[in-house]
Amino acid sequence: MDSVYNNLKEPDLQDRKITGIVKDSKGFTIPGVNILIKGTKTGTSTNLNGEYSINAKDNNILIFSFLGYVPMEVTVGSQNTIDIVLQEDIKELEAATINAGYYTVTEKTKTGNITKVTAKELTNQPVISPLMALQGRVAGLDIIPASGPGIAPTIRIRGHNSLRTTDLGKSIPGSVGIDGNLPLYIIDGIPVSSESLSLSGNSQQRFGGKLDPLSTISLENIQSVEILKDADATAIYGSRGANGVILITTKKGVSGKTDLDVNFYQGAGNVTRRLELLNSEQYLAMRREALKNDGVAISPTSISHADINGMWDTTRFTNWQKELLSGTANITSLQLNVSGGNAQTSFRLGGSYHNEELIYEGLGYHRLGGNMSLNHTSANNKFTVGVALNYGIDKNVSGNGRIYQALSLPPVAPPLYLDNGELNWAINNNGSATWTNPIANLVNPATSENRNLTVSVSLSYLILKGLRIKTNLGYTDMSGDTKYKNPTTVYAPITRQYITPSADFGTNKRQSLIIEPQLTYIKTTGNHNLDIIAGVSYQENLNEYQLLQGTNYTSDALLNSINAAGKVSVSSTYSNYKYNSAFARIGYNYNERYLINLTGRREGSSRFGPENRFGNFGAIGAAWIFSEEQWINKAIPFLSFGKLRASYGVTGNDLIGDYQYYNLYQMAPSTIAYEGALSLYPNSHYNPDFKWEQTNKLEVALESYFSNNRYGFEISWYRNRSSNQLVNYTLPDITGFSSILRNFEATIENSGWEMVFKAEVIQKENFNWSIYTNLSFPQNKLVAFPGIEDSPYATYYKVGEPLSIKRTYIWQGVDPQTGLHTFLDVDKNGVINSNDQQFSYSQDSKYFGGITNNINYKNIELSFLLRFKEQKALLNPVYNAGTQKNIPLWAWNERWQNPGDITDVQRFTQTSPGTTMSSYYSSSDAMTDASFIRLQTLSLSYTLPKNIAKKAGAKNAKIFLQGQNLFTLSKYNRYVLDVESGSNYPQLRIITAGLQLKF
Repeated sequence: MDSVYNNLKEPDLQDRKITGIVKDSKGFTIPGVNILIKGTKTGTSTNLNGEYSINAKDNNILIFSFLGYVPMEVTVGSQNTIDIVLQEDIKELEAATINAGYYTVTEKTKTGNITKVTAKELTNQPVISPLMALQGRVAGLDIIPASGPGIAPTIRIRGHNSLRTTDLGKSIPGSVGIDGNLPLYIIDGIPVSSESLSLSGNSQQRFGGKLDPLSTISLENIQSVEILKDADATAIYGSRGANGVILITTKKGVSGKTDLDVNFYQGAGNVTRRLELLNSEQYLAMRREALKNDGVAISPTSISHADINGMWDTTRFTNWQKELLSGTANITSLQLNVSGGNAQTSFRLGGSYHNEELIYEGLGYHRLGGNMSLNHTSANNKFTVGVALNYGIDKNVSGNGRIYQALSLPPVAPPLYLDNGELNWAINNNGSATWTNPIANLVNPATSENRNLTVSVSLSYLILKGLRIKTNLGYTDMSGDTKYKNPTTVYAPITRQYITPSADFGTNKRQSLIIEPQLTYIKTTGNHNLDIIAGVSYQENLNEYQLLQGTNYTSDALLNSINAAGKVSVSSTYSNYKYNSAFARIGYNYNERYLINLTGRREGSSRFGPENRFGNFGAIGAAWIFSEEQWINKAIPFLSFGKLRASYGVTGNDLIGDYQYYNLYQMAPSTIAYEGALSLYPNSHYNPDFKWEQTNKLEVALESYFSNNRYGFEISWYRNRSSNQLVNYTLPDITGFSSILRNFEATIENSGWEMVFKAEVIQKENFNWSIYTNLSFPQNKLVAFPGIEDSPYATYYKVGEPLSIKRTYIWQGVDPQTGLHTFLDVDKNGVINSNDQQFSYSQDSKYFGGITNNINYKNIELSFLLRFKEQKALLNPVYNAGTQKNIPLWAWNERWQNPGDITDVQRFTQTSPGTTMSSYYSSSDAMTDASFIRLQTLSLSYTLPKNIAKKAGAKNAKIFLQGQNLFTLSKYNRYVLDVESGSNYPQLRIITAGLQLKF
């Protein structure tokens, strides 16, 4: 009886299950919060959704703690559910950890420029490349979209540091297509080549670009992305980080009960805009007016006059934009993950599926992926091991070219198909095709299938207090196959007798291995804090590419096999790159007020000759947290946090391709074989004397936050000077070589301002509104290039101007008397030719940025990103108006018609010199403002109450609606379908709806 009495009287002695969820003041859940029963060692942590479960007694006190938040204690009492809202700790807010690569720092103590983008900002965006999700979110990061899913976007961190560039539309003399401005990609500590995957010329034309090496990484599997920009942040990576570093960290398991996470969304994309083009009546009038202007009569037999001489039905009208661009790009994405573990071991295992169609039927991108993360810590907390594995396979089927056709096909053009379903070639009485069917190229799309494996292993052991030995091991294996078929059916029947089927079969293979043993030492004595890391790095990359081109097939049905080709041409490349280095970093701070960071690296690259293989590089970073000074606190009482930081460093660049200093030989084509025997001929001259490019980076920055960190800003000024440029020097023909790689004393400068503004506009119990704005003002110029006037680069670059400077004809407007474009005759010889071209304008953007808003009301969350960019484009991108191509209605309305007319639109014409002047115009300085502001993303979500989620058998449930590229405001909209894509595959407006579940 006494026992029963005591149990009734003292319920606090009975353990029972306590559950709850932990959020911050903005309503966001916080994963990884530590929950400890006070006075014991019993505890747990919140899962990825901020949920926890723990057994406790009524009289127990639970302590909730997390870095950057004020700890909170709660007595259990009679509660079964305890939901917690943690408040940000003003003094510890800056203590949130940031991945700096080989080490971690905090927002407060970082001395370099590192921007972190979290999973919450990235999740559920309907993009293939994870880097596309960063558009408009990071100052100094410019991302130019690709021409379709799976194609590599152009990534630039603080501009162009090298003359070896591939995105400025310049054919650099002797260039081997190596881009010297690529940033370094790191996935879970493992370097991944940022160079896009090679394709044959035919395949690349179909895809509209090269393949993205990151396309198989699921966005939903990324925990965070850090962008390292200045010398202090990137120096630890040496020359590989010369153009900035992008660190991708994938998600890991969280200790606790095993959970199943489901993330699913589905939606559709379409072309958002249509240009207003001529109808049939207007088009025919344009054609007749052009012939009249040129004094040319309509030819009843000429195919070039088929639209007006009766060969085509002039009563027809086809809206080709509707016919060719009205398809729907359906999108489906599914991610499943199982995670859990205990105090020592955690795991995460998952898989993903993504299917994204193009607006063209039968074309699209498909991806399957798997991921695994395993982390273990020994019971004594001395030994840790972590393994991360990501594997993906994708298939991309593409046929580019419809955009141009949709905007230029005459409205009276024939139908696409005959009544029997075959392609229509509009055959005339002579049996000749009178047009090129615009969907013929969809009969022979290019297909790419790729496989990508990334494995990283991290081992660590605590030798003594503060002294730890570590080893990072990594392996990547990326391989792929591309296929392009050219059947006779893509040609008009009368042409097929002269054509034999052909096919291209390409194979890519990339493998890399990296080994990085390290020692770290952390020591704190009073107010003195020391953090040291030293290690060595060995990396080896293998790259292979083979292209088999089969011709002389006897039938289209045999095009899937290279063995059926009557003739096979083989071309291949192979390279083996080796890199090793020793590096060290010493970080010191006094009372987290005065900080200094020293980094040094000696590295060797197999891309240089024996005497110049090694280079020494390093950086210094320092910071003063002036908000810790009492006299400043008294003078500025509303200052919550203030830091002044600066960095300077020197790094190298070896992005020049492999074997450049060797004597290289190439197999002579069989067409020039001597007496039937294949032979070798020299292809590259030996030059072991060229050295590392060198970039000097300088940065000064100010960070300040006010009113309990509710408002703040970060302003950075930087200047990067890259010298000792490695480009090709043109050789005389007598040498037998076109060029040789050598160092030029050319110096490129990238400088500018980057600004970040943050504001917690409203902070209420059930309502929060925050704004994050980033703004960049980049400047690029060629500071020096001795002897450029006597080099082939004189027509590409100009000292004192940006690298993107264009040498063009100088447009003088449309002559009011003749109605033709006129250009400045620089040499005054009465002839307009290339000698009259002058350096005129730059393609560089003066500024770009983004504004992010996050609004939370109870269980509802709304977020949207406005992205903007200043840029220029051609004033009137209508070429050869009057030929057998449609034009926009505004060009019809604004054209020159009679002597004395003042306009920018040339008269309608279809013969020279009118077409010649139009061609010159497309290479002129007639530029206009093509700046834009775009609603990049909009997301609306609702977290269901737990009782409703439980009815569905779930612990947590959220529904969401996501929009991408919803609208764009630009003066240039009347010229193109998409202001960023031009005539390429446009960025689609995509709307998706989805569901997140946790079981």
